[in-house]
Amino acid sequence: FSVAYNNLMGTVPLRGQFSTFTGSDYEGNPNLCGTRFGLSPCQSNHAPIISVRLAVYSFALALCRTGGLHG
Repeated sequence: FSVAYNNLMGTVPLRGQFSTFTGSDYEGNPNLCGTRFGLSPCQSNHAPIISVRLAVYSFALALCRTGGLHG
């Protein structure tokens, strides 16, 4: 799963699903910042989470890996 080249912005989280991503999964998103993968350090005004788009992708990935919603 990759979120490369999706115009994402903000701090890359270090926990959960995000801890399994590699540097190439984030490439092409110049507005990301953080302590991993050689990203630029975050300024104090950056939001502590990545954009909603990445959160949706992450949720979709979790659904795919677990077989979807059951109910």
